Amino acid sequence: MGAQHRIILDTDIGSDVDDALALALIFGSPEAELLGVTTVYGDTLLRARLAKRFGKLSGRDIAVYQGIASPKSGREVWWPGHEGSLHEGLPQEIIESEDAVAYLVREVANHPGEIDVMAIGPLTNIAAALEADPAFERNVRHLWIMGGAFGTGETEHNFRSDDQAARTVFASSLNITVTGLEVTRQVEMRRDQLELIAAGRPAGRSA
Repeated sequence: MGAQHRIILDTDIGSDVDDALALALIFGSPEAELLGVTTVYGDTLLRARLAKRFGKLSGRDIAVYQGIASPKSGREVWWPGHEGSLHEGLPQEIIESEDAVAYLVREVANHPGEIDVMAIGPLTNIAAALEADPAFERNVRHLWIMGGAFGTGETEHNFRSDDQAARTVFASSLNITVTGLEVTRQVEMRRDQLELIAAGRPAGRSA
């Protein structure tokens, strides 16, 4: 049986380990076909090179596209400058020349109703894609978002970092499912599980 979900991952990979683990989970899911990775927020070129590196460490040659660095909100990028510090030679990683927003718009337009977009960083790229092509909201099969915090009284990082982009996305007609911060806190990662991750491909040791 082939992949049930064709996916584009939109990510701010590199600030913490969570997005690297999400990428690894996609690699390990036979029901998912990863079409491409788009990066967002801060040093998106470095993030793109890091995603490319994690793909190689997992035995995958993935297409990675550099996205928008500055949030629509104008907020200062949080905790910059440390991403990729554990990985040497990242400038050698070659990413796609097309920018992330153009890729998102083009790919879903070429396959309307077939592609899921998973947005696990600030929603800047997604808002820009909506603004670039009004048909984007119809062409995306489903938008899966990690963002927000519901019933906790907290302000979650992705929505806080670009609240203007979030408003644009939620005002659209995209089919959206949101997983909030409170859901992620229900997931445990024990020491023995970390050892299993580290024992896997080189990506496990590098994450």
